[in-house]
This record gives sequence, structure tokens and C-alpha cells, in this order.
Amino acid sequence: MFEKFQPRIPKEYLDTQILFLANIHPSLQAAVRLEMDGVRLTGGDTMNFWIKGTPKELAETLKLVNVLLINDTETKMLAGETNLPRAARKVLAMGPSALVVKHGEYGRQFFSARELRIGSHPFALLRCRLKK
Repeated sequence: MFEKFQPRIPKEYLDTQILFLANIHPSLQAAVRLEMDGVRLTGGDTMNFWIKGTPKELAETLKLVNVLLINDTETKMLAGETNLPRAARKVLAMGPSALVVKHGEYGRQFFSARELRIGSHPFALLRCRLKK
């Protein structure tokens, strides 16, 4: 279905400063990012299918992403590591400056390259229910 898909960016969007590369083939993500010269912040997503099936293309695309949003299993798979903090370090070394690790109903964890270099603990964003 998507094997011949070629995204077309309308010219009025070319000056966008914030871009999110949704989960699709990493080569398509990279092509969109490279076409968007004015982007200052790029978010990205991927999944196990691309991690296993297109590792070289994904590695190149990750160099173009500032913030990667993936779940804990994908983080460990991408890094080839079973320990989440070590996996996060490896993913950040691939290019993104920040990583948001999704834990489903249990919240998210934020890792940044800067924090991990100085030995800080990751920032956890937990899902909380507020009482009325």
C-alpha cells in the first residue's frame, strides 16, 4: 500500500519550524525532514517493524531527529540492550538529543543526552488521576 507513497509537502508548509515525523518508512521520514529547511525542532516515531527491517535507513533518519518518542520495548530493541537507562544512552548516541520512552498506562520517561552525560536520573512523567 505504501511502497510507492511519496509525500508531497505543500509550499505553504515549507517554512514550518516544528515537524513531527510520524511512524512510516525511515527513508520517507528522512526525505520529508530534508525537504523542510526551516525546521528547528524535529520529533520522530518508529516501531519494531522498522527497527528490525530497515536498521540502516533508521540509523540515518535518527541523525535528523531532535526528540524520539518510542515505547520501552522499542527502546531496548533499537539499542540491543535489556536495561532501559543503558538503552536510552545508546539511542541518544544515535542522534536524538532527547528521548521520550512511553510506558503505556504507566506514563512516560524523559531522557536527554545532556542529563545522561552528567549522571542525572531520567525525568519520569507519570500518569496521574486527579480527584474532582
